[in-house]
Amino acid sequence: MIPKVIEAEYVHDYVIHLCFADGTEGDVDLSQELYGQMFEPLKDPVD
Repeated sequence: MIPKVIEAEYVHDYVIHLCFADGTEGDVDLSQELYGQMFEPLKDPVD
């Protein structure tokens, strides 16, 4: 079964707080998951 995300909130940098339909929630750090040409612009944050 694929978990259903019911809420996602930006925390900081590449960390997202996720809430799932089954009540599970937590933070996920996507900084090491963004690779490939499509994600290159995300690696250069604008201040």
